[in-house]
Amino acid sequence: MRSALLTASALVALLLSCPAMADSNVTHINQTGSDNSGTQWQTGFPDMQIYSTNSYAEMIQNGTSNTASQYQDGDSNQAFVVQFGVSNQSGQMQYSGDGSVARTVQRGDWNYADQNNSGTRGVAIISQTGGYNRATQQQRGADDTTTITQTGDRNFADVRQDGHSTGFPYGSDYLYHGADNNRSEIVQTGTDNWATNWQLGSNHTALIHQSGTGNSSQVYQMRQGNWAETRQIGTGNTSVVQQNP
Repeated sequence: MRSALLTASALVALLLSCPAMADSNVTHINQTGSDNSGTQWQTGFPDMQIYSTNSYAEMIQNGTSNTASQYQDGDSNQAFVVQFGVSNQSGQMQYSGDGSVARTVQRGDWNYADQNNSGTRGVAIISQTGGYNRATQQQRGADDTTTITQTGDRNFADVRQDGHSTGFPYGSDYLYHGADNNRSEIVQTGTDNWATNWQLGSNHTALIHQSGTGNSSQVYQMRQGNWAETRQIGTGNTSVVQQNP
């Protein structure tokens, strides 16, 4: 009697014959209250080269100490997080692909938003209103764009566009070969804010605009053809730009 169970090879063949199974998925999570956690996965089957493309993930949380996590791989995906309240955290990870968008909106104090994209032509956007907020973005591909907008006091913004690891250790870190043609913009309004932008590769653009008093900004660019602009309006501000070939 022939077994009804699929062999491993038959299962792989079946999955590869219908790659659309991971396309165009949509997920919504809405949570109200405190200490809530929401997680959304749209990652397909990367080991079998089946990715989640053209998918959309949305999470809305209203309250305190909530956590939002989103994971996507593939092309043209969208991830969206909205959080109202204090001490909330948002993490968005887009592993690979082309042309994906991640956006986080936070309203309140002591919030943290993190975005990580390893594909190309990715767009990462963080908007925060309140004080003592933190926003971090890391992109590892080429032709990426990031935007961080913060309104309030004592906020922190950090952008790193540094390419992919070579896998060869250098000291305590790994060497990165860089990625080209990335653009980053940080806009902060308020007092005692801090912004840093680190770019490795060629033909990058870094913009930092700060309005208020006691603000600080730092831009580090390595390789050729890069452009950096810092604008500060107010008193007691500090700006540092370092460009190395």
